[in-house]
Amino acid sequence: MCCRFELVGGQRIFTRFQVANPDPALLALPGADPQDIRPTQRVLLLTADRVLTTAKWGLVPTWAKDTKSASKLINARVEGIAEKPSFRKPLRHQRCIIPASGYFEFIWTLAPGITEILVGSGTNNLVKS
Repeated sequence: MCCRFELVGGQRIFTRFQVANPDPALLALPGADPQDIRPTQRVLLLTADRVLTTAKWGLVPTWAKDTKSASKLINARVEGIAEKPSFRKPLRHQRCIIPASGYFEFIWTLAPGITEILVGSGTNNLVKS
């Protein structure tokens, strides 16, 4: 499961998704390296009405007392997501698109360390899933 991604060539978002508010200033994510975006950092997202905005990456359940749990809820398995209390309402009513040109997968090896693999189109185009 992916927990880091990249967004290279962000200008393409405006045409690919027919963004209603094509403001290049939105592409400058404060505190985030566009080639290594991590949980709890600000990300671009596209709402259902094609408005591009930013938000902090993570899901804060309605019952949470603070936002610390956001870093724990960044991924979900498709099997059973509709039944999970944390994801049930967002799945039905709070969907969005998070544009990416690639995402990182990690391979755990017997030797010490982790190997990162960047999965993407190879042309810095937006990844289709």
